Amino acid sequence: MRTVMLAVFIMGVLYAVVNAVQSAAKGPTGKRGGNPLESVADGVSSLLNRADSAAPDLSGALSRIDVKLPQFGVEGAPRPAETAPLQDISGTDLSGAEHAEGNFAGWRANATTFTDALLDRASFEGAVAKGANFYKARMASANLKAGVFDGSVFKGADLKGVIARAGLFRRADFAEADLGFSTFSAADLTGAQARDAYAVGALFVSAALSRADFSGADLTGARFEKADLSGALFADATLEAARFAGARLAGADLSAAKGLTAAQLVGACGDQFTKLPAGVSAALAACPE
Repeated sequence: MRTVMLAVFIMGVLYAVVNAVQSAAKGPTGKRGGNPLESVADGVSSLLNRADSAAPDLSGALSRIDVKLPQFGVEGAPRPAETAPLQDISGTDLSGAEHAEGNFAGWRANATTFTDALLDRASFEGAVAKGANFYKARMASANLKAGVFDGSVFKGADLKGVIARAGLFRRADFAEADLGFSTFSAADLTGAQARDAYAVGALFVSAALSRADFSGADLTGARFEKADLSGALFADATLEAARFAGARLAGADLSAAKGLTAAQLVGACGDQFTKLPAGVSAALAACPE
């Protein structure tokens, strides 16, 4: 705004100069005469005097305009919210700690101990907790989405209703854990241990479960649609009403599973190493390479 006003002022000065030169050249009767330089000086002086008298009002107007403009980059002005730095609690011992509804989203907690901790409804979304120990921790309805828990121990933990979509749980230990109605869809549980786990109604849709061990687990009503169960073990596992449509069962051992029927395997694929319970005759399609 100040730049615009200055430009207007300069244009006024130039206009006055031109008029003064023309007037001096013609004289008071329209004829040439007089000193052009004196006329120019008089015209400019007059214009400057008028500008000086108007300056306080002009300055005030500019000030009133300035206060309405946003003040960017000045101290005390509003700034975009800064992302809080991620916390690293790797290797710490939080055994027995009470953090129900705690927010560990995005934190690093590698090899951290949460034994017997209260973590119901806590958020570990996007956290990195490789080799962490959640032995017998209470984590009902916790959020583990997209977290990295490779090699972590959840043995005997309460994970009822936990949401762990797209998480990494390779070689994790869920033995004797309560996984009832939990969601591990699209998660990677390659080589995970879930012996004697309670996983009624659990969702493993499109999950990577190759070489996972579900021996003795209660998987009643669990959903394994489109999951990769290559080489998985189901010795003495309860599979009543479990769904396997589109699942990959190459090399899977279901020979000692309980409650499994041929109808549950419709749409699944297998190979010559797939083992089914005695009396269960299912025409499994060959799994693609």
